[in-house]
Amino acid sequence: KIAYFRFLQRFFHANPTKRATQPYNMAERGSIAAEEAPAEDVFALDEDGRIPFEGKVPLLTAPKAVSSVLNAVPESLTSNDDLLHDLKLAMSAREVEDGGQYSLGDTFWQPANSSDPPGHGLEALALAIFKHYAKDVSYDPEKSGAEWWTQVIDCRDDIGVHFDRDYGMEDYGLNVHPHVATVTYFSDTGAPTIVVPHVSGQSYGEDYSGSADSAHFSFPSAGKHLAFDGRYIHAASGDLKPPEHKGLRRTFLCNVWLNHEPMNSEPMPDEYNHQMKYKKVSMEGLDFSSAQGPTVVDASGPNTDPFSMKFVMDDHHGTFTLPVSGPALLSAAAGKGNLVELTFGDKKVEIVKGEEVVEGEDEESDDDDDEVSLGSKDTDEEDEEEVGSPKPPKRQKTE
Repeated sequence: KIAYFRFLQRFFHANPTKRATQPYNMAERGSIAAEEAPAEDVFALDEDGRIPFEGKVPLLTAPKAVSSVLNAVPESLTSNDDLLHDLKLAMSAREVEDGGQYSLGDTFWQPANSSDPPGHGLEALALAIFKHYAKDVSYDPEKSGAEWWTQVIDCRDDIGVHFDRDYGMEDYGLNVHPHVATVTYFSDTGAPTIVVPHVSGQSYGEDYSGSADSAHFSFPSAGKHLAFDGRYIHAASGDLKPPEHKGLRRTFLCNVWLNHEPMNSEPMPDEYNHQMKYKKVSMEGLDFSSAQGPTVVDASGPNTDPFSMKFVMDDHHGTFTLPVSGPALLSAAAGKGNLVELTFGDKKVEIVKGEEVVEGEDEESDDDDDEVSLGSKDTDEEDEEEVGSPKPPKRQKTE
């Protein structure tokens, strides 16, 4: 079952200097059979709200569609000084536009086609992740690939509650999500990634409120690779980091897109490429094949202090509530395995869309003080000194 949406889509060519606005026809690009598509220009989503593709992504057929690999990236890479430099350099400025709720710093695009090979290690990692999840899929290489970005943040900081989307499609009234979302950790410190199997509707702006029976917790571990259904809501709260954790939380984020290129994602600009230090593109030792599902832990019991995170999404305030306290969550999830699924008995995880944001209302910024300028000479020693200083106000980012 395919839902067709008619509009003129602006799309970006592989060459970032050459953009065009022209019709997008899924049938012509091989995503659906030509005889099934209307004659007009169309954009199609399947009955699960995904861009249609032929084949199978095993992760997406799992009951909860969340898995992890503990040592997917070898220590020789996670401790490589050049790669750690590149992770920091690649972190976008991501300043929020006045009155806006999304970052202006674009994510980066590594296309699947062979005419645009990776130019450095991070692009090679993105392409390796894409190929792993797309290996049993027939897709259009000209419109498929990996959307990637990095986070190098104080381990006390939050990753705000959000859905991964093609945010450019919101202008057309659609919520379009990646097929697979991934987090690859390059440190052992920081807040756990929280993934809840709750999805939004297909129309931008509709009520995304809902509930779920469980929440998945993935604590950082250098080399670990977390993957989940790209439609799922997720976050990370610095309030849930183990108290002994200090330093920086380093992550490589990569979304797998089949038959669709996000509108605001472009190849890394040359001025960044020239400063990347890890130029090897072989990335030997990667292994994403040993994925395991979660360890299920019962976290139910009496509780009068649910753990909540507040956020802004779709121009509305929102609340994300786990039905037990923060200390109880940390006690239940920490040290219980590579990936933990917490269940709460008859209680639910609640996601609530609240009041509309009032223009001029004071909102938290998305990491305006974590910008890494081109040519930055900051060292890890300087970062550690910042981390040892009095804790700054909460900063929320997206992962």
